[in-house]
Amino acid sequence: MDIYELLNKIVEQGNVESILGKDNIKEKLDTECNKKLFEICEKILLLETNGMIDDIEDLTEDDIESLNSIELDKVPLVLKARISDVLWKQKRNYQAAKNAIKAYLDLFNVPISDNNKDEILNFIKRAISISKQINEKELQGECCNSMYALLSKVYKNNKVRLSIQLLEILIDYKYDKVPEILRIINELIKNNRDDYSQNQNTEKLMELKVKCCKNQKDFKEEQKAYLELANFLKEQAEYIISNNTGKMILAVRYLKKAIQIFRDNGAAKKAERVHKRLVEIEKTIPESMNTLSIDMDTKGLDIQIREDMKGMSFEECIMRVVQLTTFYTRDDIKQRVLENNQQYLGKSFFVQNTMNSSGQLVLTLPPLDLQKIEEDLNLLNMHIFQEMLSLQMIVGDCILKSALCYIREMYQFEEKDLDFLVVDNPIIPIGREKIIRNAIYMFLKGQFYESIHILAPQIENIFRDIARESGALTVTLEYDGTSKEKVLSSIFELPELNDCYDNDILFMFKGLLNEKSGANIRNEVAHGLLDECGASSGVGLYFGCAIIKFLSYTSKKCQNVFIKSKKLKTDIKLDYTKK
Repeated sequence: MDIYELLNKIVEQGNVESILGKDNIKEKLDTECNKKLFEICEKILLLETNGMIDDIEDLTEDDIESLNSIELDKVPLVLKARISDVLWKQKRNYQAAKNAIKAYLDLFNVPISDNNKDEILNFIKRAISISKQINEKELQGECCNSMYALLSKVYKNNKVRLSIQLLEILIDYKYDKVPEILRIINELIKNNRDDYSQNQNTEKLMELKVKCCKNQKDFKEEQKAYLELANFLKEQAEYIISNNTGKMILAVRYLKKAIQIFRDNGAAKKAERVHKRLVEIEKTIPESMNTLSIDMDTKGLDIQIREDMKGMSFEECIMRVVQLTTFYTRDDIKQRVLENNQQYLGKSFFVQNTMNSSGQLVLTLPPLDLQKIEEDLNLLNMHIFQEMLSLQMIVGDCILKSALCYIREMYQFEEKDLDFLVVDNPIIPIGREKIIRNAIYMFLKGQFYESIHILAPQIENIFRDIARESGALTVTLEYDGTSKEKVLSSIFELPELNDCYDNDILFMFKGLLNEKSGANIRNEVAHGLLDECGASSGVGLYFGCAIIKFLSYTSKKCQNVFIKSKKLKTDIKLDYTKK
């Protein structure tokens, strides 16, 4: 059989991949030369048009010579386009480029359907791309005119998605019939604006209108288009809210986007009104969301902890709390993060969003790229802080809560009974012993809310003091001659502090005090956002106990309690971190 006859027959029958997959297909050819040529054409036929030029890299000079020998007018149109494209890519053959453009354009002009729509759009994109590369403005204009002709037909039938795809290409290539493009966009918006099911398409159309005006450098019309988009987003949000569609997160997204657009386009008062509405809506989100609850039976742990602490003195119980408060290293948590991402693949694909009790989005955590995990250390640290936080919450809820309850039940202690922890402790700045002792006393008495409001700024001051003592500058000098304390995040990054103190402890307290993906307690306290529920949560209990453990490291009397105690030397094994 003649090679041209075989190639045309394959393409005419459709389902090219399944036909070419048959081992004996080329055996129908009459010569070895044709069989070799068929193998090259087979490679090209199996390529996707979009990005195909990057996939053909293993063609030899003999292969190229064979392709040059093909009579292009005898092969199927799609093969003519792709062979010409390959010759342009491989040899920068100007005539091949023109042949590819014309063939792709002819392919675009065949009747379009839902089945071939994406392929046909790829044909025209490729045609325009090549015409730009060879600076063929006439052919580029011909491609755009063909797209505009198709757009003029399909938009009248309200084929919104296809119309949007054509509009995107025309606007990206700055097609010169701007008034006609805007007329079509406006008509599509008018026909679909009141149809909630088309809201995403209408939003996209309005964005294209903005882009079109921007290309024209018509600032007044661009601003007008932006405000039209913002009003539409506000209306869609109110529709979702009033009709209880179950898409409150989408309504919030619309309102946030509308606020930003209003702000950027001179409508500050309208932005403020929409922002107030956003705050109202966010408050209702926690109530409307389905919560995932995990029941944990901690009765066994509670019994085990109480049995362990039975017969201990008050000081020994405090030191047992110190032992029960696990300090995690950054490397250990990093390894846990990697294992979790490998075990639960979904974590590697989805953004994690965290909302506060008022329904406001406070953290957006992008997924990790496991192939390039060290390239974005900030993102990696955010994931480590988040994982560390989850463990701190578990330890606080499952273990420390029981230990603290036991101490409150068994001992009638006074504030002075904590002198062994704070008096003559070199890490506590002079004059701060009393306030820190009082805060720890309240914490042990169960007044977590009041205690943490004192402990958070005091532990911050301790780290500032350590940094100052190690020779670091903890203040900045302003241009007007005034001095100002550095923010806490800068304190934790001071090389002098990192050189003189355990980096893992600094990292842990950075997460507890100052990281959005961690507990962020210092900022919660500073802005008056920490409530009683948050202070008595697992992470609140962990924070208070972590400070006690931190202070115990530099207290000689604490070390003496441990040295003299036989009970503290007996370790307690509690299994609470099973995955």
